[in-house]
Amino acid sequence: MRRTIILFLAAVTLACLLSGCDFLRKVASRPTSVELETLKADRTEKERVLADSLAALKAAEEYEAAETAARDRFNGAGVTFREENGVEGLQCRYCIVLGSFLQNYNAGRIASEVEGCGLQPVKFRYVGGYTSVGVCSDTLAVLWKNYSRLESEPFFPQDAWIMINADR
Repeated sequence: MRRTIILFLAAVTLACLLSGCDFLRKVASRPTSVELETLKADRTEKERVLADSLAALKAAEEYEAAETAARDRFNGAGVTFREENGVEGLQCRYCIVLGSFLQNYNAGRIASEVEGCGLQPVKFRYVGGYTSVGVCSDTLAVLWKNYSRLESEPFFPQDAWIMINADR
């Protein structure tokens, strides 16, 4: 009987040694090594998601700060903003409107002047069938850079204004 108990204890000890501590963990109602790895992977994924969220939040804050600073610069320069709906051919959020023309030739002339400055002009249909010419951007910060660049050009009109495309 004593020999049977010793063999049994030896078998249990050998089983514990061969199976690692997972046997003891199960007996003690603790997570096994597989469960620990799963928890670690879940924690790593949650940390990555949190880091991504924090990075996105920081980028949004920086974007908002740049947009606010650009709007303040425009307001300081006395530039007028107008929000418009249903502007045909305008695919951006903001546009520096350089002029509106009945004659497409005149619109093309201003557009070529803008191209000469290294910027991409946009022609679009505006109220009353006018063809308007502008320089567009989806951010005010970039628009301010373009405005500053155009402001010193001889063709730049004193009454240039900013159109906010409400459809975007």
